Amino acid sequence: MRHSGFTLIELLLVLAIFLVVGIVVTPLYGNFSVATQLNEETSQLAQNIRLARTQSLAGLKNMTHGVCFETNIGAPDRYIIYSGASCAARDQSLDQIISLPPALDLTTNFSANDLNFNRRGEPLVTGSVTLTHAVSGARSITVNELGLVEEN
Repeated sequence: MRHSGFTLIELLLVLAIFLVVGIVVTPLYGNFSVATQLNEETSQLAQNIRLARTQSLAGLKNMTHGVCFETNIGAPDRYIIYSGASCAARDQSLDQIISLPPALDLTTNFSANDLNFNRRGEPLVTGSVTLTHAVSGARSITVNELGLVEEN
């Protein structure tokens, strides 16, 4: 009489193959996830800078608008979309505060970490913002004299 089915050796061999594939795929997925996080946060920041510019162009609340950047030691960095002549003189009740994930660091070369747009959509100062991830590198956003926002 013959029994059909799998032997213990066959089952262990298939299990070992799945284990090896899992060990190979896990680091690849982790690196993809980290790179995706950096790309998504950079795109979101660029869109929020464009939003502040558009709000200034539209004259929303009869004010100018901008983005100020805060780098925090021991806490996640963040940026604030604000209404007002500057970050220091803004109407804080209208703030939209966006905190970055702890794995990302923010640096900028804007004067006083403040980017404000006039009613023509032009920035008062030009410059760039860089988001850096310890594992997957850095991405930059530049704002030119016309207020155009470009991801690099």
